[in-house]
Amino acid sequence: LLDICSFVPFKGHIFIFKALKYLIEKGYDKIKLKIAGYGYYEKELKKFINSNNLSKYVIFLGYFKYGSPQMIYEIKHSDAFIHPSVITKDDKEGIPGAIVEAMIAGLPVISTYHGGIPYVIENEKTGLLVKEWDVKGLAEAIERLVNDIELRRRLGQNAQKYALENLDLIEKEKELESIYDGLL
Repeated sequence: LLDICSFVPFKGHIFIFKALKYLIEKGYDKIKLKIAGYGYYEKELKKFINSNNLSKYVIFLGYFKYGSPQMIYEIKHSDAFIHPSVITKDDKEGIPGAIVEAMIAGLPVISTYHGGIPYVIENEKTGLLVKEWDVKGLAEAIERLVNDIELRRRLGQNAQKYALENLDLIEKEKELESIYDGLL
């Protein structure tokens, strides 16, 4: 599993860790979660990992630049992308760019019914969505992708097709420029 984002509470890292712990206790001890990014919440995340004996399952990759060879390598060498955003007292997010990047790369994505995410991921068609803080639901979504290579392939292909047709920023910019030109 891969997640690329800043280390802030609304990105849902603790939520992922709880689902991971649930799966490990269920016998899925080969799962690895790679996390790339940085932020003020990193110490809290590592504290949670250590206190819950998850150190051998969670790998911090550090920060790498958007579009860098390391980012491309990690996306190409992952089986699924996970980014279960949650509402916190201070924040929520719209459509995380990392989700769009994962979709364009053809990775199946697991996320939440949060902010703008359901506008780009259709549950069971272009990814898997769960309710915020539904640890068992998130664990079950991960388990489904671990056990079903065909589901991973189908969701990844559908996500890539949708993203390339509907989420291409350059194409959307051209459409917007055309509208502006028409108004002028």
